[in-house]
Amino acid sequence: MRRSKWLETYTGQAHIYNPEMDVERLPRLQIASIDMEGPIQQEWPPPGHKALFFAGDDRKDIAYAREIFTRFLPRAYRRPVTSDEIDGIVKVVNDAMTSGKLAFAEAMRLGLQRVLCAPGFLFLQEPAAQAAPRSLTDYELASRLSYFLWSTMPDEELFALAESRKLHESGALSAQVKRMLADPKSQEFVQNLAGNGWPFATMDQFNRLPSTRITTSRWNVRRSRNPMRSLVKC
Repeated sequence: MRRSKWLETYTGQAHIYNPEMDVERLPRLQIASIDMEGPIQQEWPPPGHKALFFAGDDRKDIAYAREIFTRFLPRAYRRPVTSDEIDGIVKVVNDAMTSGKLAFAEAMRLGLQRVLCAPGFLFLQEPAAQAAPRSLTDYELASRLSYFLWSTMPDEELFALAESRKLHESGALSAQVKRMLADPKSQEFVQNLAGNGWPFATMDQFNRLPSTRITTSRWNVRRSRNPMRSLVKC
């Protein structure tokens, strides 16, 4: 937006007050100084940095970048990755170092930005070109299960079962559901999915009903102070 010449040459009063207001009696806040501190890290480099740069910060070669993304991409995309996917990210880092003359850390920052903006990180990607329905792979099942119950990525145990292709087995799947529901992270299911996705957050409207129990075809909801915590399966 272009500024008018009048605004550029104006030297008058910058603030216009209500003429009926007594400016001298307005409350004022005087700030002598402001101190800001943070982010506060218990250790440096932080655990995330050390996990990503697993061999430390001394190495700054492109081979190290390839090793980093070979380890990181499967976790970011929550599935095995191809060599072409790794090559694409490494090329971003290499171009930034050679053509852009960036330092290794800054070039790696660009590579990480590319990963964290990729559809493989942001979405649960599943092939949709097949005409007939197909079974989920173990990695797809692990991600669906984890984001459904925990609202976060699969943990090491789910990844291990997916890698061994045993997660889809009924016994293993049932055991994982029980384990995940017993984990404190399962509260995310109640707060995020049930609270936002289902209309039970406004269950107080049912207080007008004479019955103390509301039954649907699949769920029983017992009336309480916090109805979402008393959602039980029939």
